[in-house]
Amino acid sequence: MAITAPRNKEPELVEVITTGDVEKAVAESLAELGLSFSELDAQARQGRFSSDRARLVWIAIRNVAAPA
Repeated sequence: MAITAPRNKEPELVEVITTGDVEKAVAESLAELGLSFSELDAQARQGRFSSDRARLVWIAIRNVAAPA
C-alpha cells in the first residue's frame, strides 16, 4: 500500500508577505549584524563591508528598507 499526498489541493505558488513582515526581517537582519541601516548604508557607500553577511544583507534590503 502506497501513501500519497492528496491531489485535490493545489500548492501555493505565491506567498504574500506584509509590510510588517518585511520590517521585522530587516530589523532582525540588522540586529544579527549589530549594525543600523545607516551604518550598513555607509559601508555600502565606501564599498567596504564588515563581512560577507553584511554585504548580502545590504543587497537584500537596500531597496525595501528606508533609513530610520
